[in-house]
Amino acid sequence: MDMEAGIVIHELTHGLSTRLMGGPLNSGCIGWGEHVLSDFIATVVRSMEEYSEYPMGAWASHRAKGIRNCPYSLTNEVNPSAYETLEKPGY
Repeated sequence: MDMEAGIVIHELTHGLSTRLMGGPLNSGCIGWGEHVLSDFIATVVRSMEEYSEYPMGAWASHRAKGIRNCPYSLTNEVNPSAYETLEKPGY
């Protein structure tokens, strides 16, 4: 799975974000839903000048939508998720 840039960047961002937010004594400070911060950073790093939808982990999971319910998109029809969606079970 380390052949997909989005996953590599996502995992490295976990290490960075938990230490920046919680410090060395509280690396578990980020809740499970807030780990989409790592998806965001991976998407921003991979973005091109002309924006397109970005699925997370599509190659590794063999799914066009990737490992999330929807690809990351600026279009509500493609991805209707909002921050409050993270609170829903199974998201």
